[in-house]
Amino acid sequence: LFEKAPLWGYGIGKRDDILAQGNQEAIAKGNVECPAEHPGFSHFHNGFLTAAIDAGIFGFLATLLLYLSPIFFVFAAPNDGLRAKRFVFASVLCITYFFAGMKNILFGQDLVDSLFIVFSVVLAFSVVKTDDPSTEDANEVKIFIR
Repeated sequence: LFEKAPLWGYGIGKRDDILAQGNQEAIAKGNVECPAEHPGFSHFHNGFLTAAIDAGIFGFLATLLLYLSPIFFVFAAPNDGLRAKRFVFASVLCITYFFAGMKNILFGQDLVDSLFIVFSVVLAFSVVKTDDPSTEDANEVKIFIR
């Protein structure tokens, strides 16, 4: 499927038609793009493949950039004493989502999206930028209640 529309893909609206294919007579003739019928499924159970078929190489690259954004964040964050811990945290997050994405949809489900966002926010909160040079610990968060 990806070879027939590598740049722009088929579009998310076409996915249902592709997944509905699987007529055994058409398979025998060899003119069906997707040889297996997928009744009741809304995606290909591989997040990277789903993105590539839906939106082509551009969709795949966008998904890959979103998926790797925690790693990019770690390298863009200040190089302080927590960089190694941030890298491990981001790596575990990305590895977990890689394996989840290889057997299910990576993004596009509320629970999966929420968990990725929450853990990414936790990673982001590990960096506190202060403009006050008198602050000794840049990672110390002070809360002022008025």
